Amino acid sequence: MDAVLAHALAVDHDGHRGGHRVGCCRYLRRPRTQSLNSGMEKPKPLGDVSGLDPLFEHRARLAACVLLAEHGEVSFARFKQWLDMTDGNLGAQLRKLEDAGYVQLRRDFAERKPITWYGLTETGRLALDRHLKHLRDLIGRVGG
Repeated sequence: MDAVLAHALAVDHDGHRGGHRVGCCRYLRRPRTQSLNSGMEKPKPLGDVSGLDPLFEHRARLAACVLLAEHGEVSFARFKQWLDMTDGNLGAQLRKLEDAGYVQLRRDFAERKPITWYGLTETGRLALDRHLKHLRDLIGRVGG
């Protein structure tokens, strides 16, 4: 252990024994002689990420649209089962997609029980396709 670190652990800069208090010991900070990134290549710019749709940033909204693209129409109960979400959280996420015009819903009854069905709109399908294309492009940059 070098002398400066040993001293810092024994006596802090206010003269207190027994080590340092959080945030008050200047002895533990070593002067930075060079940048942490020196010698490394600068990362390539990501490029245009504006094609990533902010509505799909939440995993539940992205998953719901992917499931709708795959299955055509999905009931609220099936979404709840597949995505393992509470009624309130799932409802809020689907409402955001509905408000954006990405999904449409229809209400039906089976044996006097209400069933809510969700389907992907043309706007939603186009937005999902654009989003997935941009994700593939970004992933392709790292060889995935």
